[in-house]
Amino acid sequence: MKTVETGTPFGTYVKKLKSAIGANKMGIVAHACANCGAKAIGVTIPANNVIMIYHPRFAVRMLKASVASGIEAPLRLYVTEMKDGTARLTYRFPMRRPPAWTPRVKSSNWLLAAPAKPRINAIRAILAPPRKRATNHACDCSLRNVSVAGQVRSAAFS
Repeated sequence: MKTVETGTPFGTYVKKLKSAIGANKMGIVAHACANCGAKAIGVTIPANNVIMIYHPRFAVRMLKASVASGIEAPLRLYVTEMKDGTARLTYRFPMRRPPAWTPRVKSSNWLLAAPAKPRINAIRAILAPPRKRATNHACDCSLRNVSVAGQVRSAAFS
């Protein structure tokens, strides 16, 4: 898991994040708003969104490795509002090896299903806010020293 303290107001960050996802030719397949649901029943909680993003090539590669791996295809982004009103982003990339429940998938096939490096770089650019770094909560060597200076970067998929 990675956690990024964005230092950006929650609403502003969610708008910029969604814009960057579109600019990188990825789709939003789900956007759940827990605070919206809570408000509907008369309860106020800090802003809390789950945004699931996707690129068809990523999903196709995973499904070729294993149909059961399809559950890993949408990348889940969890954006929470902190006490100071800024956004915290928590996310994880799919596992680098097959989960135990995935039947008969060789690790080499699973690794082929991982997002291609250009997509990883574009996803990194989407997730890393200005002047901040992602922090490791578990070993994920592919994301060390993630930073963006001044703006959300954009990289197109081919």
